[in-house]
Amino acid sequence: LTSDMSDEVKSAALSWCLRRGMSVPLLAESGQLEAFLAALPLQPSGLQAFVLRRRVEAVERGPARPTATTHSAVKQEEPAQATPPL
Repeated sequence: LTSDMSDEVKSAALSWCLRRGMSVPLLAESGQLEAFLAALPLQPSGLQAFVLRRRVEAVERGPARPTATTHSAVKQEEPAQATPPL
């Protein structure tokens, strides 16, 4: 969750999770996200808090599933043409 954040944020996040025996999936399911964010040295309404909320929400939703839109955006390979025998 915090891989691209400051060492101070990473350390506080790890400490909070270890004290509670909390993993990212458990954090997503537990409803303790706001308590987690409040324990971190960041602005509650700032960009880093927003990013962390989105990352936890993504874990809560589970892996992304392809939709019709994502499938249609993928270029389809044309089948190879058989070469006529000589």
